[in-house]
Amino acid sequence: MKRNLLLSIVLTGVLLSQLLIMSCDKEDNDSGGNDNDSQQSIHDTITDVDNNQYPTIKIGDQVWMAENLKVIQYNDSTPIEHIGTSASDWENTTSGAYCWYENDQSNKELYGALYNWYAVETGKLCPQGWHVPTEEEWQTLIDFVSSEGYQGNEAEALKAETLWIDGGTGSDEFFFGALPGGTRSRYGNFSSSDWSGHWWTATEYDSDLAWQFDMSSYEPEVIRSYFHKPVGFSVRCVKD
Repeated sequence: MKRNLLLSIVLTGVLLSQLLIMSCDKEDNDSGGNDNDSQQSIHDTITDVDNNQYPTIKIGDQVWMAENLKVIQYNDSTPIEHIGTSASDWENTTSGAYCWYENDQSNKELYGALYNWYAVETGKLCPQGWHVPTEEEWQTLIDFVSSEGYQGNEAEALKAETLWIDGGTGSDEFFFGALPGGTRSRYGNFSSSDWSGHWWTATEYDSDLAWQFDMSSYEPEVIRSYFHKPVGFSVRCVKD
């Protein structure tokens, strides 16, 4: 009897030990796989020619910068023309140019620069190995977000959780962190900060216009449209 009792106790202890080990292994696997992949994507960085660093995020099969571009040199180290307070210079240039919103450089770190499409057209805005996304690549991003359960609410899923006015903040489900960086019109005027963000694509519509995508505090969707090339919009880069 004592022998049977002792054997039962030993077997029970072994079984409990095995169950505990299996449970720990499962917890390690469950917490390790996706989280490691996600953390790797979120915390990778890319550095531009000015030594600005940007976090990156993998969304579907694409890898995007998770912040707006703020570089003031092309990737061959050629300076990008800075057009500040002169609205007429901004209106009349037909070459690549950038500015800070409201000509305030303190907006650089948060919102990045505003570029006209002529700067995008050079193909040299983004760091080597990266490029300004085409209209098709932007649409691929939106289609993936839609397929993940956010159809009709793609902008809400991509917008940051702060800084959008009138209750227009997003849930930032994909760590894209879209912000309302505003615009500079073709005539040199600034507008839309706090409630609207616009991003150029590399795709031309015609000789005067190019495609862009925008998000606002007042729409749950990402809007595609074309604008005049002298307009100043934000830029995101996507990996080659």
